Amino acid sequence: MEVGEDGYYHTEISAVRNVPSEYRCYKIKGHIENWEAEDAAKTDWIFYRHGVYEELHVGDKVCFKISKTEVNNWKDIGLARNIYPADLKKEV
Repeated sequence: MEVGEDGYYHTEISAVRNVPSEYRCYKIKGHIENWEAEDAAKTDWIFYRHGVYEELHVGDKVCFKISKTEVNNWKDIGLARNIYPADLKKEV
């Protein structure tokens, strides 16, 4: 996945992760960085506090800018990248 001419990544929500109610976590189709490297995340997830952006659902098309990212090894989803958005919009 590459940044578009508008400065946003464009993708689709492919799963919703069950997290504590004060957060939202959505798996996206594709990767923002090289996922083939041995230590790279196998999945990418948009992560933010509830109420900052609108609720999303599987199949929603979104665009976002990145504030920061971090890779963690989670018990339920394995090696995954959290993407903390600087901006997030649902595309219509």
